[in-house]
Amino acid sequence: MENPKVSVVIPIYNVERYLRQCLDSVVNQTLKDIEIICVDDGSPDNCGAIIDEYAQKDNRIVAIHKENGGYGSAINYGFAIAKGEYIGIVESDDWIAPNMYELLYNKAIQTGSEIVKGAFWNVEDSVNDKKSISKFVVNLYNKHETFTLEEDPEILSYFASIWSSVYKRDWLQKNNIKMVEDIKPYEDMPFLAEVFAHANKISLLPTPVYFYRKDAVNSSCNTVKRTIVNYIPQRARVRDIFINNNKYSENLKEYYWRIAYLGAMGFYNKPNNKFRKEFFYGMKNLFKHYCEDDCELKYLNEHHKKDFINVINMSYELYSFNLFIKKVLRFIFSITNTKKHKIITLLGIKLKISKKINKYGYLFRLLDYIIPKNSKKIVFCGYPDFSDNAREYYEYMKANHSDEYEFVWLYTDRKNRNYPFIENKYSANSFKGIMQLLTAKYFVYTGLYLNNLCTLKKHVFLQLWHGMPLKTLGFTEKDIEQKFYDQYQDHAQSGHFFVSSDIFKLSMIASFLMNPNKVHITGQSKTDCILSKRNNTQIREFINYDKYSKVIIYSPTYKEAERNNRRDIDKEFNNIFYCDDYSQDDFYKMLEDKNILFIVKPHPFDENFYRKYIEAGGLNHPNIKVVFDKDMKENNFYFYEFFQFADLMITDFSSIGIDYLITKKPIIFLSSTAEEYSHKRGLILEDNYNILMPGQKVVTFTELLNAIEDSLTVDSWKNKRLELLPLLYKYFDSKSSERIYEIMKTL
Repeated sequence: MENPKVSVVIPIYNVERYLRQCLDSVVNQTLKDIEIICVDDGSPDNCGAIIDEYAQKDNRIVAIHKENGGYGSAINYGFAIAKGEYIGIVESDDWIAPNMYELLYNKAIQTGSEIVKGAFWNVEDSVNDKKSISKFVVNLYNKHETFTLEEDPEILSYFASIWSSVYKRDWLQKNNIKMVEDIKPYEDMPFLAEVFAHANKISLLPTPVYFYRKDAVNSSCNTVKRTIVNYIPQRARVRDIFINNNKYSENLKEYYWRIAYLGAMGFYNKPNNKFRKEFFYGMKNLFKHYCEDDCELKYLNEHHKKDFINVINMSYELYSFNLFIKKVLRFIFSITNTKKHKIITLLGIKLKISKKINKYGYLFRLLDYIIPKNSKKIVFCGYPDFSDNAREYYEYMKANHSDEYEFVWLYTDRKNRNYPFIENKYSANSFKGIMQLLTAKYFVYTGLYLNNLCTLKKHVFLQLWHGMPLKTLGFTEKDIEQKFYDQYQDHAQSGHFFVSSDIFKLSMIASFLMNPNKVHITGQSKTDCILSKRNNTQIREFINYDKYSKVIIYSPTYKEAERNNRRDIDKEFNNIFYCDDYSQDDFYKMLEDKNILFIVKPHPFDENFYRKYIEAGGLNHPNIKVVFDKDMKENNFYFYEFFQFADLMITDFSSIGIDYLITKKPIIFLSSTAEEYSHKRGLILEDNYNILMPGQKVVTFTELLNAIEDSLTVDSWKNKRLELLPLLYKYFDSKSSERIYEIMKTL
């Protein structure tokens, strides 16, 4: 293959049990213009035959067989024959996401970076492929679009992971950057030091694209051999590389010694390390150089600083005795914090206490069992505060059953503590608020807030959610972090969900792996207010309704297709429609000519971006009104009440579009970001999502203008829309809350 976009180098040795999974993941990349260089480094098993088999089926694969020379030697062989614009490395006991090289290559072209590094999953075979995401790429990505080692040496503090990246090939050649072969293993450390030292632009991709098998059989990380002592000279070589390239700044020195200490101690403390004494004296000789660097060790905590100095000043025997005394003391009594547990040790007996119930731990669960429950008390909570389905169910219960029940609202934002339209309210994080919850039988909530409370057993949980999903949700989402899986599992074990039709019942069951008997078709409380006249006069005045001939509501979804993905206000809001052919003049002229009021309701998570855009002069037109949640709270409105005044809605993948369709009015689905969104996060019915979007679908701004003209005049989608609506709604009335109440009474 001539000049592929990416050459993928796969060093192979004694990985027969994993190799096919690895090769399949590379062969099936969405980026097809790749070269796959498989280097059999004298593997004693059947790996050579496997790569030959794959090479016969795919002409992109180059199968190389060579004498054993080690990991670095195999990679260098691949580098030498690679033809790609960029080079990637995949270790043969790992596998990669289908779109890994497409994402990394596109990012490299977009930014002009010599290195693009993606996040990755840590996989543990020993616990059935349990995964956890590498956080460091996400953390650094939130700080930089591109950067250099000098600008952020923090990147040194993290696991090398040379394989979750692509590197510009001619840049590697120009700087003679390749793997070292004279010391084995840990060749990745000096390689990464070289690329960081020479890079003018480093970019990060927060999407986890690589699956790193931490405990693979025969992995160097999973065994203790004498070569463990070679970690020390490789780490020393990293320091020399920075010094020789004039990159060894004061801040870089501090980061270097942080990772040198933490990395070395990780190897020193490996179980069954028969070479601990030799390794110790290697550490001692390495750590002595910190005095030359005149460092403060400011990125080590006090315990680690003291231990660092002890390695320098003590003999192996004295250091070992010192550690023995500490172990004895920890055996007598100690408290250790892990990610999910607090471990208390008393005379060698370990008590593991889960943190899952939040900071109150088992005490909270114990109180839940002890404290009697008031069967006539209902606690509500929603995000944003006092909104959405929880709010509307609260309004229904207050209006119809206030003589039977006591109502309490838990707010999550202290700024809302004086909200005048809710009488009995408490901070969700206060002692009084928690006690209100512990004494109530019913907990009605919207979304994931207070998610950990779902593990309490003595309550009836009514999860009203935010809306019927178009986007993937819960267990149907792509490549999400373990913490979200934990939250979704809590939902599956907790309360009852309420949906509008059979198709959404199936969606919720799939999303949260729920018991079907806990998903009820009632409709949503918040759609009840669409048909009510509760604030009709006030809203009419608020939007100056009588001044305009038509009203269009624009309500886009939250554009974060990937969790923890940084937003770019300057790029995103050059136009609110995300259309390349957008013309502000044409848009404003249409509003003026047709005397249209254009109401924009941002997603709550996006409101700050809209405020900044407005402050910069955007959306500044008398026919445009942006409505924020603050406006809703100050006037005691709920935005769905605005639907009765709308002639048309424009949305994208927001569930608000599904809710609006109960009005049977026209709707336009603006799909300018559909391909990207579907690719990154996905839609709940990937191949049939048109069923859930019974309206015109437009991509360009020109198409949008034409669709608005059609919708406000002939409404060519009317018959199709009315035909599809029964799939989305079982009931077309304002009695959803009433049906939820009837079910609640039986629980």
